[in-house]
Amino acid sequence: MTEQSMREGLIRTIRYSDYEEKEELLSLLQYSYITFEKTSKFARRSWQFYENLEIRIPPEYKKNLEKHYEVLKQWCLDLYEETDEYDIWDVVIKPGTRKVSEIAEQDVMFEDLQRQIIEQIRCAKFMIWVAVAWFTDEILFKELVKKRQQGLNIEVIIIDDKINRKARLPFEEYFNTYRIEPEGYFENIMHHKFCVIDLQTTIHGSYNWTNKAQYNRETLEVSSGRDIAEKFAEEFIRLKKEHM
Repeated sequence: MTEQSMREGLIRTIRYSDYEEKEELLSLLQYSYITFEKTSKFARRSWQFYENLEIRIPPEYKKNLEKHYEVLKQWCLDLYEETDEYDIWDVVIKPGTRKVSEIAEQDVMFEDLQRQIIEQIRCAKFMIWVAVAWFTDEILFKELVKKRQQGLNIEVIIIDDKINRKARLPFEEYFNTYRIEPEGYFENIMHHKFCVIDLQTTIHGSYNWTNKAQYNRETLEVSSGRDIAEKFAEEFIRLKKEHM
């Protein structure tokens, strides 16, 4: 098991768990990485040694992550795969020195996509920028409203057509909203489908934020990493500037 696969397994375990504080925990783990510290302590097998599993996180988040230590430790112990060379000794939380931009993760999903989006929205702490062609899903809209009421910066870009107008969702009442009209002789439309959260998480794929999309065969990719998020954020700003 690699350090990256352990981290991915841990995040997946938390995401599908019933842990009451999983939204906060998932948000914190976006800034984490895992290392294995080899020791010289002999384990149970011949020439097998113990190693510690270290969850590394920027110092400013360490105290908040430590509140979840007991459940984290149990999940790590359950996920850890013993080898002939090493077995796990302990799970520890330590300060990390890697930049957030160096930590990248991608998770491609095909089922229950609306719930996946909701989970990512609920993890947001600072900002959510949404650029989708069609947005008629009232459930996702209400999730954004809740975040706006918590003080987050929410901005939305959609196309200005009869589908979005017919949905009658009051975007402008709650968010900075930019409606892009079809352009040119063939009425070309803005066809993006992405969302940037906290300049760290990006949601993109074929899934429009509509009621109908829940019954289509769609894909959704959730990417964690500053570099990817900044590229999508730059595209969001470009679209906004062109239609302000």
